[in-house]
Amino acid sequence: MGVVPVDDPAGLRIQATPEAQRLV
Repeated sequence: MGVVPVDDPAGLRIQATPEAQRLV
């Protein structure tokens, strides 16, 4: 789930999480 549209506010919140950064 590291790849999410920047247009999605929820996606930005997920990217902010360290867990998401690991997936990226």
